[in-house]
Amino acid sequence: MQVGDIVKLKIRFDHSGQTKKLIGVVVAVGEEHRRMYGDGVEICNYADVKWLDIKYPKVARFSPPRGSLEVISAVSAR
Repeated sequence: MQVGDIVKLKIRFDHSGQTKKLIGVVVAVGEEHRRMYGDGVEICNYADVKWLDIKYPKVARFSPPRGSLEVISAVSAR
């Protein structure tokens, strides 16, 4: 998953049926470092998605992104 990819929610996360046509663009990807209890740090991949719908104006973060997002159109590697 890269910045610029067009994505949608995977069907299993669409319980209401209202986000069936919800399409977004990946605006950022990276690794998030979370402090754990004790001396640990958990590293998780994330993707920030800007939805192309006026009902959802904020950027949403999905971590891990591959579990909840499906790439519709990928940016070609140059």
